[in-house]
Amino acid sequence: MTSILDTALSGLNRNMRGIEIAAQNVANVNTDGYRARREESAAGVTAQSEAAPSGGDAAADVDLPISDVDLATEFVDIKLHEIGYQANGLLVKVADRMNRELLDLLG
Repeated sequence: MTSILDTALSGLNRNMRGIEIAAQNVANVNTDGYRARREESAAGVTAQSEAAPSGGDAAADVDLPISDVDLATEFVDIKLHEIGYQANGLLVKVADRMNRELLDLLG
């Protein structure tokens, strides 16, 4: 039973990270030089790019590229992670129901 809950918890955490990353990208859509962050699902590691420094005399001389954030992609990612989060929440409910049924059978 614990493996089911561990799987659900991992899925919940992964989807929450995905929502946070997409939200950060949306928040920085108009930040010059910002590179969109992406989640690498195979390794479970998040690839992060830092926003370019703002302010200062050195930054005034450099032409920063516009942000590479695509809002359509980010909103699709948010929706996919939301659906994944809900699915893992249902998995927790199913595992709970299975535990209750097992305890009822034993008791």
